[in-house]
Amino acid sequence: MKYIMKNTEPVELIEYKKTPGVCFGNMHKEVKDAVKIALIEEQGYLCCYCGKRIEITDHLKIEHILPQGKFDYAQLLYSNMLLSCDGGEKAREGGNRQFPVHCDSKKKENILAFSPTNSCCDNCFIYSEDGSIDAFPGKNLGVKEIIDTLGLDNPVLRSLRKAAIDAYNCLELTSEEWESELQQLNTKNSDGKYSSFCNVVEYYVKNYKMRAEF
Repeated sequence: MKYIMKNTEPVELIEYKKTPGVCFGNMHKEVKDAVKIALIEEQGYLCCYCGKRIEITDHLKIEHILPQGKFDYAQLLYSNMLLSCDGGEKAREGGNRQFPVHCDSKKKENILAFSPTNSCCDNCFIYSEDGSIDAFPGKNLGVKEIIDTLGLDNPVLRSLRKAAIDAYNCLELTSEEWESELQQLNTKNSDGKYSSFCNVVEYYVKNYKMRAEF
């Protein structure tokens, strides 16, 4: 889970909320599309939860940090919105019923201990070389519950994270070169996109590659 700094809401959403009685469920397509574009650019084209690369043409879901079914007042708050991958919905609809449910599709109406909009999230998770995810030792913030609620340690995501890590496994760089790599991982490219699972690779580089030098 990578920290997401919220930006200002799109004009289309501001205008939509001026009409009395409007709700998220009846939001016009053009407004919803504008929200999705704002969110995906804000997140650097990464799923808000699993951190894999997403594209605006994918089957994406506008996620509510505080579930709209339980917090009606927050359903149109842009600060309460994130953009999630479909959590495997398309794969299951295509016949792969064993494809694991994850991210917003698994979270449903549950409330997480914290969301990616909380800067603490960057320091609450650890990743192994095999792509598995766990809570940082000593963190008592419901991290393990978040992993379970979002299905973040499922075999598919573990495999994708491992593939991202493996691309850096054979690299032997100097400290200065690793610092340069870390800077690139934390910088969006010219299209405004982060590399897939960049936060996972960052953890791996800092804790497996750079520490090995000492």
